[in-house]
Amino acid sequence: MASWSSIASPVLGYGEDSIVSDGTHLYAIGSSGEKYNPSSDSWSSISSPTDNRFRGSCVFDGTDIYAMAGQDSPDTVERYDISSDSWTFVSSANTGRRWGCSGTDGSSIYLAGGYSSSGLSSAEKYDISSDSWQDIQSMNEVRIRS
Repeated sequence: MASWSSIASPVLGYGEDSIVSDGTHLYAIGSSGEKYNPSSDSWSSISSPTDNRFRGSCVFDGTDIYAMAGQDSPDTVERYDISSDSWTFVSSANTGRRWGCSGTDGSSIYLAGGYSSSGLSSAEKYDISSDSWQDIQSMNEVRIRS
């Protein structure tokens, strides 16, 4: 039977940052960034996103990490190149949000729910190859912090 165990604590400490995995490491992204190496049970700093991603959302598309939205930059999106440890802005999302949920199928990124001036049920899709967003069918219910 599987069981939970403790790991090393991040150096900087996190509250409402996003955690994403590239299949080898975990990345904690918010106002700064850290990478967790499970082989050595240790954290190391990575370059910080340009915009504060506190209360944002992150996904890994198989190559890069995308950090979306957040408290201070609710519609901006940045791509993190793991190999060069650098951030680049991509097209902004259509709807500003924080506490949204996200996922990817490898060619598109989906961003939904969250909070703006009230709870959101809206959803949108980012086409990675064309660097463009389009609104898609809203969810049936508001989802915050999903």
